[in-house]
Amino acid sequence: MNNYTFTNVTANHSIAASFRAATVSHTITASAGVGGTIDPSGVVSVDDASSRTFAIAPAPGYTIADVLVDGLSVGPVGVYPFVNVTADHTISAIFKRLPAARVRNWQLWE
Repeated sequence: MNNYTFTNVTANHSIAASFRAATVSHTITASAGVGGTIDPSGVVSVDDASSRTFAIAPAPGYTIADVLVDGLSVGPVGVYPFVNVTADHTISAIFKRLPAARVRNWQLWE
């Protein structure tokens, strides 16, 4: 209710109002390149001053090459926590393919 009008006032009246602070939230946009996942992914809503942790996992045959938070490298980490979030952020995971294993001089013995 935005307003209230007393009509035909012939005696004293009182009115009380209660207010609740608006919830402030921020977004963390999470993405992963080819060769792995980040969880959670996409646009993640986080309440102001709260925390959120992201898990980065390579697919088979890949390794984590780097993780970028707000465009800056934090290294090849498997978990990254955002603590006391007070602004929007980005996190992206970069993966690289592991070299294929080579087997040489195979011989079958009977």
